[in-house]
Amino acid sequence: MQALYSYVILGLITGICSGIFGVGGGIVMVPALVWFFHHSQHEAQGISLVAMLLPVGLLGAYQYHQKYNLPVKSSLMVALGIFVGAFVGAQIAGLISGKHLKIAFGIFMLGASLKLIFGK
Repeated sequence: MQALYSYVILGLITGICSGIFGVGGGIVMVPALVWFFHHSQHEAQGISLVAMLLPVGLLGAYQYHQKYNLPVKSSLMVALGIFVGAFVGAQIAGLISGKHLKIAFGIFMLGASLKLIFGK
């Protein structure tokens, strides 16, 4: 039972980060699931996609729309791209070994971090 509470705490931390920074699943949840919960890279990425779908997507978007009047048409077009892209990406991830997927994920996060810190 304690393990289930640990997942809820991870969800709370991820949700807070998502609400503040607009990130969460990949940056917070996936590494935590691999390091602390000992899931494989494939499992962690899949859990992240499932877990982030409704709570962050719908509730977070609703809050931002209420405060900032988000452009709905643009948001829906991006969502369509994500819908198709996530399917294709999951298919590709299934062809890559867990070790190589973890390395690629780390390189992606490092590159994104460096761009955020040093980019214009």
